[in-house]
Amino acid sequence: MDISSFLLPQLLRKYQQDVYNIASKQNTLLVMRTGAGKTLLAVKLIKQKLEEQILIQESNLEHKKISVFLVNKVPLVFQQAEYIRSQLPAKVGMFYGELSIEMSEQLLTNIILKYNVIVITADLFYLFLARGFLSINDLNLIIFDECHHAIGNDAYARIMNDFYHRAKAVLSKKHFTLPRIFGMTASPFTGKKGNLYHRLYQWEQLFDSKAHVVSENELADYFCLPEESYVMYSNKLVVPPSDSIIKKCEETLQGCKLISRAVKTALAETIDMGLWFGEQVWLYLVDFVETKRLKKKALGKQLSDDEELAIDRLKIFVEDWKNNKYSDNGPRIPVFDSTDVTDKVFKLLELLKATYRKSDSVRTVIFVERKATAFTLSLFMKTLNLPNIRAHSFIGHGPSDQGEFSMTFRRQKDTLHKFKTGKYNVLIATAVAEEGIDVPSCNLVIRFNICRTVTQYVQSRGRARAMASKFLIFLNTEELLIHERILHEEKNLKFALSELSNSNIFDSLVCEERERVTDDIVYEVGETGALLTGLYAVSLLYNFCNTLSRDVYTRYYPTFTAQPCLSGWYCFEVELPKACKVPAAQGSPAKSIRKAKQNAAFIMCLDLIRMGLIDKHLKPLDFRRKIADLETLEEDELKDEGYIETYERYVPKSWMKVPEDITRCFVSLLYTDANEGDNHIFHPLVFVQAHSFPKIDSFILNSTVGPRVKIVLETIEDSFKIDSHLLELLKKSTRYLLQFGLSTSLEQQIPTPYWLAPLNLSCTDYRFLENLIDVDTIQNFFKLPEPVQNVTDLQSDTVLLVNPQSIYEQYAFEGFVNSEFMIPAKKKDKAPSALCKKLPLRLNYSLWGNRAKSIPKSQQVRSFYINDLYILPVSRHLKNSALLIPSILYHIENLLVASSFIEHFRLDCKIDTACQALTSAESQLNFDYDRLEFYGDCFLKLGASITVFLKFPDTQEYQLHFNRKKIISNCNLYKVAIDCELPKYALSTPLEIRHWCPYGFQKSTSDKCRYAVLQKLSVKRIADMVEASIGACLLDSGLDSALKICKSLSVGLLDISNWDEWNNYFDLNTYADSLRNVQFPYSSYIEETIGYSFKNKKLLHLAFIHPSMMSQQGIYENYQQLEFLGDAVLDYIIVQYLYKKYPNATSGELTDYKSFYVCNKSLSYIGFVLNLHKYIQHESAAMCDAIFEYQELIEAFRETASENPWFWFEIDSPKFISDTLEAMICAIFLDSGFSLQSLQFVLPLFLNSLGDATHTKAKGDIEHKVYQLLKDQGCEDFGTKCVIEEVKSSHKTLLNTELHLTKYYGFSFFRHGNIVAYGKSRKVANAKYIMKQRLLKLLEDKSNLLLYSCNCKFSKKKPSDEQIKGDGKVKSLT
Repeated sequence: MDISSFLLPQLLRKYQQDVYNIASKQNTLLVMRTGAGKTLLAVKLIKQKLEEQILIQESNLEHKKISVFLVNKVPLVFQQAEYIRSQLPAKVGMFYGELSIEMSEQLLTNIILKYNVIVITADLFYLFLARGFLSINDLNLIIFDECHHAIGNDAYARIMNDFYHRAKAVLSKKHFTLPRIFGMTASPFTGKKGNLYHRLYQWEQLFDSKAHVVSENELADYFCLPEESYVMYSNKLVVPPSDSIIKKCEETLQGCKLISRAVKTALAETIDMGLWFGEQVWLYLVDFVETKRLKKKALGKQLSDDEELAIDRLKIFVEDWKNNKYSDNGPRIPVFDSTDVTDKVFKLLELLKATYRKSDSVRTVIFVERKATAFTLSLFMKTLNLPNIRAHSFIGHGPSDQGEFSMTFRRQKDTLHKFKTGKYNVLIATAVAEEGIDVPSCNLVIRFNICRTVTQYVQSRGRARAMASKFLIFLNTEELLIHERILHEEKNLKFALSELSNSNIFDSLVCEERERVTDDIVYEVGETGALLTGLYAVSLLYNFCNTLSRDVYTRYYPTFTAQPCLSGWYCFEVELPKACKVPAAQGSPAKSIRKAKQNAAFIMCLDLIRMGLIDKHLKPLDFRRKIADLETLEEDELKDEGYIETYERYVPKSWMKVPEDITRCFVSLLYTDANEGDNHIFHPLVFVQAHSFPKIDSFILNSTVGPRVKIVLETIEDSFKIDSHLLELLKKSTRYLLQFGLSTSLEQQIPTPYWLAPLNLSCTDYRFLENLIDVDTIQNFFKLPEPVQNVTDLQSDTVLLVNPQSIYEQYAFEGFVNSEFMIPAKKKDKAPSALCKKLPLRLNYSLWGNRAKSIPKSQQVRSFYINDLYILPVSRHLKNSALLIPSILYHIENLLVASSFIEHFRLDCKIDTACQALTSAESQLNFDYDRLEFYGDCFLKLGASITVFLKFPDTQEYQLHFNRKKIISNCNLYKVAIDCELPKYALSTPLEIRHWCPYGFQKSTSDKCRYAVLQKLSVKRIADMVEASIGACLLDSGLDSALKICKSLSVGLLDISNWDEWNNYFDLNTYADSLRNVQFPYSSYIEETIGYSFKNKKLLHLAFIHPSMMSQQGIYENYQQLEFLGDAVLDYIIVQYLYKKYPNATSGELTDYKSFYVCNKSLSYIGFVLNLHKYIQHESAAMCDAIFEYQELIEAFRETASENPWFWFEIDSPKFISDTLEAMICAIFLDSGFSLQSLQFVLPLFLNSLGDATHTKAKGDIEHKVYQLLKDQGCEDFGTKCVIEEVKSSHKTLLNTELHLTKYYGFSFFRHGNIVAYGKSRKVANAKYIMKQRLLKLLEDKSNLLLYSCNCKFSKKKPSDEQIKGDGKVKSLT
C-alpha cells in the first residue's frame, strides 16, 4: 500500500527539508522557533515509519510497531491528533487523563492492533511502560513535543532513562531495533550562554540524539517577529472595604476548608482587578458548592460538616447581598472607578475597544496568571456586551490552588475549535495555552500578567502567528525591571543559538557523563515487562495502603523509620500498617534521605509482589476494585432478563420408562372438593401409572370460571394386577378423556406412561383394578350420539350436541322456553324449545395472578327444538373432570419433576417445597421460588462467610468480602447450576391451554402441536434456582440439610455435611493469640449485659478493638474480620424470624423488613442500648466526639418516643458502634462452637428495642412542609441559618489524653427576625434534625410562634451569629 498520495501537498521549505533529511536518518533534537513547522516535520517522520511498517507487515504480521507522539498537556493531545489525522490515513489513538489505578490490561491490550499512531501525555505513557502494557520494542518512533521539559524527574527524562537506555543496554541480547527519537523545542533553556551549551549536551546524551539548531537568520526570509510594545498601568491596588461580601465571608467563615482557597482567590482578584471581579468569584462559588452537593448526593455520598456549613451559610450570606446588587438579568454593571475596576483592566478594555471598533476579524489571545482571572475577565466582557468582541476563557483541567475553577478536556477542545473557526475572537487563557497551541490566524497576543521566565516569554510571543501580528505586555514600574531581565536572558539565548547553528561546538566540550536522575535499582516483571523503580515504589506503597479496609477514623500509610548508618549516609526501614500483616523491610544505604526512602520502598514492593499483593502490572491488589469488577461482570451478564438460553425439559423418569409387558400398575384416585351446583360437580378419576407414585396430598387449581378446585390424591400403596384387555381399555379411555377435555383430536406417538379413567362410584372392593374403573362409562365413550326423543331425556347433567358430526360443540341443558310443552312432540313446529348453554371447548385451571383476573367470555345460551338435539353418552360431571385433566397432568408432571430432583440430589425436603423452589414466576402459578430464593440467599451468605473466614484467617476485610462474593455471586451460581445440569429441572413454562399437548401425543390439527421438550430460561433465573433449592432444604429440614445440598451442588463452601463440622476448621484456644498479654478490663461487664460467659476472653477483647488501636504496641488485630462474619450471622437470625413470621410477604417486603433491623442506624442504637460504645478501644478524639454526640441526641429524643417511636432512625449514627455489635455477635458465635442457640438473646433484644418493622412510617421533610405552609399564607420573610462555634476540650483515651477544638453547629429557623426553632450539635445533619423536630412540635401544636398571620411589610432581617450562639433562646432581634 502506498500512502504517499494521502499526504496533503505541503512543499517543504529549504530549512525544513534539511531538518527532515537529518532526522530521517538519526535521532535528532530540533531547536527552532514557534510556527516554523516542527509538527509538520514530525508528521513527515511518522509517514516515513508508516510506509516502512506497511512493507514489514505485508511480509510478517508479527512485527507491527507504532509511533508515539508525546505531549505534556491534554489540549495538545486533541490538537496534534487532529493534525495527524488530517495529514495521514493512519489510525490515531488519543490517551490522556488519570488511568493510573483504573488502568487495566483489557483496556490497553489492543493498542498495537488498533492504532498506527498514539498521541498521549508523557506521564500516562510512562505508566503504560512501567506497568508493562507497552514496551520500547513496540515502538518505531517517539516524538517529544516541547522536549525542554526533560529536566530532573520529568516524565520525558524518566521515559528515556528507565526504558530507552535500559533497552539500549541489552540491545545485542534481545535482537530488536530501538525507536527513532525526534525532540522539538523553541526555548531550550534560560540563563547564561554556557548553561545552554551544557544543557543541550545533556539533552543529547539523554535523548541519544544530535541537536540541530535552526537560527533566526535561516528563518528571516519566511517569518518576522510580531511587533512588540508595552502598556503601562498604575501600581495602585484595591483594598476590599470592610463591609464588602468578601471581607464579611473571610471573617465569619474562618475554618471552613471548602472555601478557604476561595477567600484567597477572591482577595487576589479584588486587589489586582477590582471589587467587581472579587464579587464574581463568590457568585461562582455559590453555584459550585450547590453543584458539588447535588453530585455527592446523587452518588450516595455523605457530605462533610464543612461542606454542609458552606452550603447553608455561604448561600445565606450571598443571597441578601446578591438581591441588593444584582437583578434577575445577570451580574450588575461594573462601575469604572479605581475601586470597582482597576486601571489595568480599564486600559485593557480601551485597547480591545480600539482594536475591534471597526471589525471583528482580529484574533486575540490574552494570557493571565490565574484561572479565576480568566473566568472573571471573560464574564466582564460579556456583561459589558462590547460590540464585535466575543470573549471566552481557556483554563486548565486540574484543580486550582486558589479556587475551584477548571475546564474539562472536552470543553478545552471545543473552546479551541470555536476560537479557530471565529465563533470566539478573544481567548483569555492561562499558561495551558502558552506551549504548542497552534492558531495560525492569531494576530494579537496580550500578556496581561508579566512573564516570569524566558521560556514563558518566547512561548507566549510565539502564539502570534499571523502576518503583521502584535505582542503587547502590560507592565507597571516594578514589573518593568523584571521584564528587562527577561529580555537580557533572551538576548543571550539568541546569541547562543546563533553560534550553535550548523556548528560542531559540542565536540570541543568536556562535560560530565549523562545525568541520571532516576534509580539504578529496578525490577522488571518478566511476564509483562513492567518496571519497578525506587521513585515509583514510594507512590505504589501509598496506593497499596489506600486499598486497605478502613473507616473515616482510620488512615493507613507506610511509615519510614531512620536506621543507624555510616556518617553521611542514610538508611530507612519501611513498615506498612499492621492490618497488612506484612513484615517491615529495610532498604540499602544512600547519600540522600529521599533515595534511602526509595530504596526501602523498593524492597517492600518486591515483598508485596512475591506475596501476590501487587500484580504483574504493578497494580495493588485492590479487593474493593475486584468486588466492583465482579459486580460489573454480574450486572453485564445478568442485567438483561431478555437474555435467554434454551434448555431441554426434564421428563419424569416414570414417564419415559414404560415396560412393554405390563402386569402390575399403581393407582391414585383423584377427587375434588368444589361441588357447588351441577356446573361444578366433578366426576372422580382413576390415575394409573406403570411405576409407583410419590406421596402427594393435594394441590389447588384455579381458572376464570367458577371457584378454585382442590385436587386430592389418594394414592393406594399396593400395586394392581393388569391384563392386556384392561390396559387397552385404559388407553382408549385416556385418549377419549384427553380429547374430550381439549376438544381436539389426538394421535398417539409413543406409549403413554399414564392412563386415566372415570372412577366407579359404586365400587366397594378396591382390591381389583377392574372394580375401580367405571367400565360401563368407558364403553359409552364409543357409542354414537342419539337424538332426543322426549323431554324426559333432558337432565341437568346431560351433554347435548346440535350437530353429531361436530362432537366438540357441546351444550348443557338449562331448562325449557315454554313449560306448557311437556308432552311428546310429533311435529317439529309444535316441538318444545330447550335452553342450552354452550360448554367451553377447553379450560385452563392453572391461571393465577393477572391471568386469573381476565374476564372470561360469557357462555352462550341458545334455544333449540329438542328434535334438533342429540345426547352424548357422557355426563356433564365427567365433562367437567375432562376439562380439569390438562391442568391436573401439568401439575402432576411438575410434582414428578420435583420428586426426581429430590431423588437425584438426595435432598431432605418435601415434594411441594422442591416444586416451589423450581418454579419461576414465568409459570404464572400461585407459588414460585421468590421467597425460597431470599431464604436460601441468606443461608448461602452465612455459609460463604464462615468458609472464607476459616480459609483466610489472616487476610484483610476487603479480601474476605471478595472471596465471599466469588461464592455467592450469580455468575458462580449460574456456573454451578450448569455443571449440575440444574436447568433441566426448572419449571418455568406456563400452561397455555390452546397449545398444550399431553406427553406421548400429537394434535391432529394442521399445526401438529406436540409435547414441549424445550424451555427458555434467563441466566438470572438459573442462578436463583440454586439459592431457592438451598432455601427449600433449609425450610423443611434445617441447617444440615442446607449444607448437604451446598455440598451436592459444589457451590464453594467447605466440604462439610453437618453444622458442627465447622469446628474442625477452627481452633478456639489459639484464635486471637496475639492478645494473650493484653488486658481487657471490661469483660465481666459485657458478659453480664449479654448473659453469656466466654471460654476464650481474647475473642471478646478482639471484638472491641477499633482499627485505630493498631498503632499501639502489642495490638496487631482488630474487629474487622469478626464484624465481617457477625454481619452474616445477624442477617441469618433476622431473616429466619421474618420468613416464618410473615409467610405471605414477598421477598421484596422481607428485604425491606430485614433492612430495618440490620441497617447501621438500627445496629448502632442496639449497641447504644447495650452500652457497647463505652468499651470500644480506640485512639481517636473524633470517635469520642461522635460517641458523645450520638448519646446526647438519643437521650434528648427519647422523650419524644411516643410521637416518633423510631426517632433513632433519623439520627446520623457512628458506624463503629454497629460494627462492634456485629463483631461481638461473631465472637459469641465462634466461642460457642458455631452455635446459633447461643445467640437466642439477639432476637428478643431487637424486637423489644426496635419494634415491628412493618409499622414504620416514612415522614416527609418537615422543613419543606413548613416552607410550603408559610408560602401558602403569603409569608416571605423566613428561612434557616447556620453558625459554627469552636470549643476547646480534652478527651481521655485508654492510653493518653488529647486536646483539640470541638466544633458545634447551630441551625435555626427564623421568621421575621425571630428564631422559631433551634438545633445545636457537633454534626450538621444532627443539628438540622434537632431543629426539624422542634419545628414539627410547633406544627403539631399549631403554635402561634410559627403560624401567626403577617403582612410581610417589614424588611427581611436575619438573626446575627452572636444572637444564635449559645442555647438559641432568642425571642426577638429588634
